[in-house]
Amino acid sequence: MAEFTFFAKPDGSSANNSSLNIDPPKGQTTEITFLPNTSALGGGDVFLDDFGTTDGAGDIIDDGTIDPNTQVYINGDSSNLYTFEVEFSGTVNVTTKATNNGIAGEQFTIITIDPGGLNLRLVFFPNAEFTQAQAAAINNGAYATNAENNAQVEICFRSDMRVMTNTGYRKIGSIRPGDLVQTIPDGGFKTVRWVGGFQVTALDALLKPDLRPVRIHCCSGPQCQSGQLVVSQQHRIELADPYLELLFGIPEVFVPAHWLLRSGHATRVDVVEPIEYVHLLLDSHEVLCVEGYAAESLYFGKVLKESPDPVLEVFSEQVAGHGATIPKAAILSRSYLRYPEFELLVRRYPEVLERALMPKVLTKA
Repeated sequence: MAEFTFFAKPDGSSANNSSLNIDPPKGQTTEITFLPNTSALGGGDVFLDDFGTTDGAGDIIDDGTIDPNTQVYINGDSSNLYTFEVEFSGTVNVTTKATNNGIAGEQFTIITIDPGGLNLRLVFFPNAEFTQAQAAAINNGAYATNAENNAQVEICFRSDMRVMTNTGYRKIGSIRPGDLVQTIPDGGFKTVRWVGGFQVTALDALLKPDLRPVRIHCCSGPQCQSGQLVVSQQHRIELADPYLELLFGIPEVFVPAHWLLRSGHATRVDVVEPIEYVHLLLDSHEVLCVEGYAAESLYFGKVLKESPDPVLEVFSEQVAGHGATIPKAAILSRSYLRYPEFELLVRRYPEVLERALMPKVLTKA
């Protein structure tokens, strides 16, 4: 059973002008160990999730909801397992105080263990790998931070997914700039201008649950076979069906992959071994045929400007490094549903959603 252990510091419930406030007494540390909640559906996992309610756009709202799939124990006592809530994560600003305490630029995560009971609010620094002595040496007080939005945007394919090209299906990890990929719905071939990628480890997925991929299913319910399309949670998937035009005025729409978790058309994929995410940038934003499904190419428009996501920032910097001739793909190729519209589709017209999501039969010209 996978477990992750860190030395944490007490965090104040508020700080005047900072989201991180290490409480006294100086030198106090708490050892925390995360492990799967084996009584949860599917046997649990070791990914820190925020299972709050959703707003109209389908994004998670922090409402005190605990992570149902993971538990934690304190100071080595595995006989007492607790629930916890992920409050938020961020990065400590580089200041003299933070530098002197060895946490400048470090990522932090704040959790509350046993909400309503112990109410133990702790902060830990997952990438620093502090020993107990090093964690104890961190001074109390407020530290300026850059808090991260929990609704991150990673829009990538897993590298072993196959995309339709002018020579047939090929693994996305083998695609290079200059290769031709087939687009939907006209079946024309477009040139790949840039290929970007990054690796996600089990620890990355533990600390940033939005990095966990999802597997798309062509139908919902226990009778369904496992789908073959594995993408990041924010990757847009095309729904296409004539009845959508009667409902919403457009026959083809985008929805983010993680919405399909709620409708039963997708499941989360645990990251045990490192996985590779890859994305393809074309001259314009396109819909590609990947494992038979209709999924977007890389989009560098409004989402990038509004998102604090470091992955998209890395992609942007890499693209810029290739010169101004690399396109920004700044206009979405499809409209997208609002979350209330998607809920209407799930509740009232599930058969339309089934048809709209079905893999496309597309062969090379």
